[in-house]
Amino acid sequence: MFLETKRLKLVDTDRAYLDDIMRVEEIESKKGYVTLWDRKEHLNAIKKDRTYHISIFSKKDHHFVGYLLINLDDNKNMEIMRINLQVQNKGYGMEVLKAIIEYAFISTDTNRLWLDVREHNQRAIYLYKKLGFVEEGVLREAVKFKDGFLSVVVLSILKKEYKMWNKNR
Repeated sequence: MFLETKRLKLVDTDRAYLDDIMRVEEIESKKGYVTLWDRKEHLNAIKKDRTYHISIFSKKDHHFVGYLLINLDDNKNMEIMRINLQVQNKGYGMEVLKAIIEYAFISTDTNRLWLDVREHNQRAIYLYKKLGFVEEGVLREAVKFKDGFLSVVVLSILKKEYKMWNKNR
């Protein structure tokens, strides 16, 4: 997969990017935003047929910005499994999400784009809803974290909702 936005390039992850990915992964796992994967899990994801492991770079200086994982299934669902950005507060998250939403509904036959997000990540939830995602529900205390559990919010956007949202913006 290869996508470009105004400021970013999204490219298939190469093994050479794993050190950068692992640094971002470790920071976000400590905050409880993702479950820490090791190198082997990332390598396996890179090799999978229906999973896209995508690295994100700044077009300006080719600086590593982050990565994302997307999974496709046989029911025309596309799951955003993970978005991890090492650069915050620059609007990159919105830029990446807009590109993925457009890719899903214009370049593929995806009917439902979905993700789950840790409930305490209110900033991300706000962004997803701003881009048209609808909250489907909460998986209560679904993820073990440190000495307790975290709840997970499931959100999705359907192709027909995207068309309506895109028409009205």
